[in-house]
Amino acid sequence: MKYMLWIASIFSILSIVYTILLVVYAGSSVSYLWLWPVAAVVFAWIAIGGFYSICKKIVVMQYIIKGTFVLMLSAGVFLIAIACMLWIKGKQPIEGKPEYILVLGAQVKGTKVSKALRARLDCAAKYAQDHTESRIIVSGGQGDGEDITEAEAMRLYLENQKKISSERIQKEDKSKNTEQNIEYSMQQVKRKEAGIIIVSNRFHIYRAIAIAEKKGIKPVYGLGAPTDSVMCIHYYLREALAVIKYKLSGVI
Repeated sequence: MKYMLWIASIFSILSIVYTILLVVYAGSSVSYLWLWPVAAVVFAWIAIGGFYSICKKIVVMQYIIKGTFVLMLSAGVFLIAIACMLWIKGKQPIEGKPEYILVLGAQVKGTKVSKALRARLDCAAKYAQDHTESRIIVSGGQGDGEDITEAEAMRLYLENQKKISSERIQKEDKSKNTEQNIEYSMQQVKRKEAGIIIVSNRFHIYRAIAIAEKKGIKPVYGLGAPTDSVMCIHYYLREALAVIKYKLSGVI
């Protein structure tokens, strides 16, 4: 049991360190940031409570500690398995010549696109430059801390930084989440069989395509942009939880 408690101690320390890293790197407004402090507290409780129960020879408490550790470890393995699936599904083959490129919105800081959103736009722009027949739909409303809509910030970036003609860009600026991104954007697609490529970060592609297919949108493909190396673990864990939530709610 002592080995288990030392492992729990290490996990607790790593969770604390990663929490601090996320806050320093991306700020305290990172969504689902609370996951790491909670994990740190639970593993710390396992470690401290476990050592205490051994010293005091409290057998019942030892069983509770072991059960909690196994539960946490099982949940972790389950989420890692989903994350691996998301990584594999994040690279989708694109067939034919889809007419639309849908870029899903992400955080805008004032009027500037965030690093994650810039990666999506760079990926979309590269594809658009190689496939001049495709139109681009930029999708995203205005959230807290954003001076303009995500769609407008994306349009400005594509026009000014990537020299994409404004005639090729359509805006959807009312959506607040991925489901709305896709639903509202598809209202601008004239031919439902035109073919659409959804551009997002790689971890997000599986859920985006699953939502689109649930809505009867076909053919639909995914184009995964690179994921920030520091945020990678957090993003994939968060996305794994989102996939579970969407599955249970019947959205995908």
